[in-house]
Parts: sequence; C-alpha cells; structure tokens
Amino acid sequence: MITPLIILLPLILASAALAIYGEMAGPARRPVVYAFKPLTTALIIMLAASLLAEPASRYRLAITFGLVLSLAGDVFLMVPGDRFVPGLAAFLLAHPAYLAAFTSEALFAAVPAAFVLFAVAEAPILFVTWPRLQRRLRMPSSPMPPSWVRWRRKP
Repeated sequence: MITPLIILLPLILASAALAIYGEMAGPARRPVVYAFKPLTTALIIMLAASLLAEPASRYRLAITFGLVLSLAGDVFLMVPGDRFVPGLAAFLLAHPAYLAAFTSEALFAAVPAAFVLFAVAEAPILFVTWPRLQRRLRMPSSPMPPSWVRWRRKP
C-alpha cells in the first residue's frame, strides 16, 4: 500500500533542495525560493495532517495549525516589502498551537528549573537588544524571547 509518507517525503526533499538552491544561488534565483520554500512547508503540512493518529487528535490538529501559521509567517517575511510585523505575529500565534500540542501528553512547566535557566540566559540578550530595537517592534516583540527577534539599529 502506498502511504502519504512514501509519496510526500521525496517531494519534500526535492522541494527543500530547490529552495536551498534558490537561496544559495543569489538574487537571480529568488523566484525559485518564492515557489519552493512555501511549497516545502505546504507539503510538510500535508504530511502532518495525513499521518495516522487517533482521529482529530489534539496533538495533530495543533501541530498542523502551528505549521499553517508558520507558513504564513515565512511568506510574510520572504516577500518584498516591510511585512516583518505580520510575519512576527504569525509566528507568535504559532507558538500557542505548538504549546497546546506539546502539552497534550506532558504537563506544562513540569520542570520549573528549565524556566529559570531560560530567563537567566535571556536576560543579557534583552539588556543588549532592547535599546536597539525599533519602537514599533518593541510591543510585538515583548512576549517573545529577545534572541528570537530580528533587531535593527536605530537610524
């Protein structure tokens, strides 16, 4: 029997290879990136949605929803123009979906010490990046760890 994995995996690998080629080849091959980067993610979404799990399981639905939001974030960030804030918003909305998926089997904050270590590691990054972050990006960036935020110097 032909499974979605057998069909989609080679397509995902080929599409990802073409997206990477487009990135490495420079500006002349940018249309290749525009076509194959979102296609790769769309194929991964198809694979995630088709994998066997209990019907409509919370985990599968949340992962699929998070991947769809991540695809939107990728598209916003890769197209020309200033679409950083909508891209950031899409990625921010994807995080609760992933959190819902990953906590469907394990308790959230099962190891509180991990959060303390994370806060200690992020504090110096916040201290250095916050003054350089454009004002319009501070509010959308504030709930995110600063190491995930692309910051720019003030003009």
